[in-house]
Amino acid sequence: MEYQTAIVLKDGRVIIFELERTGTKYIHGVIVHKGDQDQVERNYWTAKFAKSEHRFFDGARWDLKAKYEEYVRAKRAFDDKRQEFSRDVDREEHRKMWEIVNAKMTQWDLENKEPKNPMLELSMPLAEIKVGA
Repeated sequence: MEYQTAIVLKDGRVIIFELERTGTKYIHGVIVHKGDQDQVERNYWTAKFAKSEHRFFDGARWDLKAKYEEYVRAKRAFDDKRQEFSRDVDREEHRKMWEIVNAKMTQWDLENKEPKNPMLELSMPLAEIKVGA
């Protein structure tokens, strides 16, 4: 297995890779990860990283990777709680809004009478209908 290096990308993600070669501007390598039995496995994804844009650490810094993954879990839990709170606030505000709307519409209905359909008030006898006449 080749020499492993840790890199912290500019967006904060941590990647472990096997160093293949170093150029003047880029470092080239194959991304690795830990498998089910905690063994390092190659992803067969070759990548190049600009030396000036990322931070590199000597050796496979799985502790940095674990710290980043812990952050991702905490961030996801935070985002889920925030979204749930947002939905609760939205639901409560919509409920309050509809209470106000309903109260105003009730008041308006009291102040403005609906016209009555005169056809419903006709009191004429029903005509006899003969079938087959």
